[in-house]
Amino acid sequence: MSEAGTLFKRYVWLIDTVQTGHWTKEDLMRKWLHSSLNDDHEEMADKTFHNHINAINNIFGLHIKCNKYGDKTYYIENENNLDEHSDIKRWLIDTISVSNVVNECSNLRGRIQYENIPSGQQWLTSIIKAMRDDHPINITYEGYWGRGRHTFPVEPYFVKVFKQRWYLIAHSIGDDQIRVYALDRIQDMEVQNDRIFRMPEDFHADEFFEDCYGIIHGDDYQVETVRIKVTGNQAKYVRSVPLHSSQTEEEGGSDSCTIFCYRLKPTFDFMQEIFSHADDFEVLEPKWLCDEISRRVYNMYKYYRKEEGQI
Repeated sequence: MSEAGTLFKRYVWLIDTVQTGHWTKEDLMRKWLHSSLNDDHEEMADKTFHNHINAINNIFGLHIKCNKYGDKTYYIENENNLDEHSDIKRWLIDTISVSNVVNECSNLRGRIQYENIPSGQQWLTSIIKAMRDDHPINITYEGYWGRGRHTFPVEPYFVKVFKQRWYLIAHSIGDDQIRVYALDRIQDMEVQNDRIFRMPEDFHADEFFEDCYGIIHGDDYQVETVRIKVTGNQAKYVRSVPLHSSQTEEEGGSDSCTIFCYRLKPTFDFMQEIFSHADDFEVLEPKWLCDEISRRVYNMYKYYRKEEGQI
């Protein structure tokens, strides 16, 4: 594991430990001596301890403080900051926390299974550090459509995971556009540590995909009302795991079907999600989306009937 990856695990270990009880610095150091992350079983230097606290503040926005006038225990001053402001930070902490627990409990290995995200391992930590320090990066990128490799500078704005892939959303300096790059298509990367960029004050990462499903921003699409009839027990699943934050439910549904409404851009990613639910979903509006789904379903029908010699 890279040095950056090891440090992230240590930061999350410290966050997790402080959250679980009232620990003095001496208590924390004793727990560190017995941690599986402490390969050399050495004490943590005082300077390292405070560097970790500063890094946690800078990366996660969490303020670890010492109760100097009480029992000298450490606590997170603004613990709600994670839940209120950053899903990705919470995801990172939860994911690494599980990894740390599994390492601590060898008898659990093999009993916790997860989906591998191959694209996140090689570049993610370096990109996050570049975002933290506002450094541009040069990436060598090879897209999905066979256009060859190209090297160019970008300003990393934020990262997003979707369908087992990590994506970098960045300002492409060459054409002055905000673009989406799949991390597994990055062939090489170099952080420009001698340069600084500033994100526009009117850009908000949590709003960029607000009207979208997935990672297609859909500049050629308008935000529309989409109505979908969902049948049977599938409606219970959609109700408990909404497809989009705008999801509402129409009154007057029946035991056999429910109508859900959305305000979003019906991009390719959203259409793919509809297809993944097979015949449990029926798009009611807009009409153009109904027609597009119908056309694709008919094409699928022709493929299978052709194999049977009926077309």
